[in-house]
Amino acid sequence: MTVLTADEDLVGYKDEEPIFRKISWHLLPLFLVMVLLCYIDRTNLAFAAIQLNEDLHFTPSIFGLGSGIFFLAYATLQIPCNLILKHTRANVYLATIIFMWGACACAFAWMKGPGQFYALRLLLGATEAGAFPGMWFYLAKFYPSDRITIPYAIVDCGVSLSHVVAAPLAAACLSLTGFGGMKGWQWLFLLEGAPTLLLAVFMLYMVPNSPEEASFLLPSERIFLAARILQRRSSSPDVQSVPVGEGMHASPSASHLLPTAALKQSNLTCVKSEHSRKQASSHNVVVRNASPTLQRSPGQSATLSAAGGATSEVWADLKAAFSNKFVWYLGAVKFFKDIAGFGIIFWTPSVVQSILDGNTMHLHSTSSNSAAMSANATLHRPDSKAASSHIRTLLSLAAAAGTSNGHAHASGVRAALLTAVPFAAATLFSFFVAARSQRLNEKIMHVSVPFMVAGSLYALFPLALDAGPFWGFACLTIGIMGVYSSTGTLVALLQELSSGPGFVIAGPLFNSIGNIGGFIGPYMVGALAQRLGSYAVPSLLMAACLFLSGLLVCMLPHMLALPQNIRVGFWNPKLIHVQDR
Repeated sequence: MTVLTADEDLVGYKDEEPIFRKISWHLLPLFLVMVLLCYIDRTNLAFAAIQLNEDLHFTPSIFGLGSGIFFLAYATLQIPCNLILKHTRANVYLATIIFMWGACACAFAWMKGPGQFYALRLLLGATEAGAFPGMWFYLAKFYPSDRITIPYAIVDCGVSLSHVVAAPLAAACLSLTGFGGMKGWQWLFLLEGAPTLLLAVFMLYMVPNSPEEASFLLPSERIFLAARILQRRSSSPDVQSVPVGEGMHASPSASHLLPTAALKQSNLTCVKSEHSRKQASSHNVVVRNASPTLQRSPGQSATLSAAGGATSEVWADLKAAFSNKFVWYLGAVKFFKDIAGFGIIFWTPSVVQSILDGNTMHLHSTSSNSAAMSANATLHRPDSKAASSHIRTLLSLAAAAGTSNGHAHASGVRAALLTAVPFAAATLFSFFVAARSQRLNEKIMHVSVPFMVAGSLYALFPLALDAGPFWGFACLTIGIMGVYSSTGTLVALLQELSSGPGFVIAGPLFNSIGNIGGFIGPYMVGALAQRLGSYAVPSLLMAACLFLSGLLVCMLPHMLALPQNIRVGFWNPKLIHVQDR
């Protein structure tokens, strides 16, 4: 083993942009599709319910329990799933859970009764539990915290895009009733679940297990990536261990890989091989090892002994995450954001149709029979005439099939198109916010400001709607844009404040806390709208929750001591100093 020496410049690369561009083109399209299919497979039950509940004679209690049981497995299994991911091959793990949830989504087409319905919903929640936290943890291996905002935002666009394509796609599937002797809802589950099975194959063969196995990177680029990530994490509040790939662990003796400024906080050791040294030299790279072995410090090595190392590491991960105050604080932010987010999103079709019908803030008279929807899953009561009519409006191709009512068909088309507009705008706006955040290397105010501004403007929704349908729809669009504006940036902030051994747990813990808010929001809106016969008060509450989530982020530098590498400021970001706290 030979310890190499290097210049103070990190691995000799003057322009790192081509490396990260290569990573992004190879990985992000696959994860974007994964998120898109995840949400489509998760929410298509609401559209299938138009036909399914009548065919299978599901009562409201059966449908509600089956829909909600998804989250029992989804919320409780996120942390165990991420721990499995950390100790297995990432490509095999991701391909396995994607194939399993795709197969489960297809299996809904053959369910016959409540027992099978409950089992499949529980299984779908279990198989999807590792998707988002696993994706966040995996991408953190390839991007340092100052470059991960845009990648997180890009893959998160799959959520808003799913709302754009879900209604027309479901309409087309439901219109296939009778084709091949199957019901439309059966075709819906089959045709929307099948692409997920294909994605699993792509994940298995196109996603590398770790950066050091990324064949699309040159050996010298893989060395640079490991050092670049460790350089950024060296000033993290939790850097006992840095999960940058299989066989890579932080160690106090490789100071040559990092710039002088970073040597005071983090060191690296790199093992060289003659073959990799020749390869690296051909690319004018100072580092001489294609596959660095970063060793743990003596104290860490003692902790992770051969006999009980894995168990000790799991407990260390759990302790690091659960004791990290930033995880709980940002989890509270996501809790309030998801109350507003899913409360607004669930009722968007109903509100859009009410705007088209000129009903201002009053929902349809039968809307009091609508059941609340669960977080992430749009859950409608099957016997609700109002809920069915709203979904039928969105699914105009299916609902209007075979009718001669041209006006109803035209209204359905308009509603479907208009419902997609706010989500399309939200997709573009979220990318703009993420790009600006990454360019300025500032996250706190880029999460806070959009949430607070959108919350303030959405509070005007009742007044805007009274002023006219255009203004009401514009205000609704602003609210949805605000909900999605900083989702990726918020996750990037979490990653920066909890990088190290705890991030494998921090991601799913943060997401689980938010899911509670996502479960509450739609039910709260539905209950208030039913009791008051109007959307005015619920819209004010949603606006308040969105504003509160932004305010909490804005107060973060004053509530908790941030690490000194964190920049704060929307227009002119500045580094946080100890005396400023």
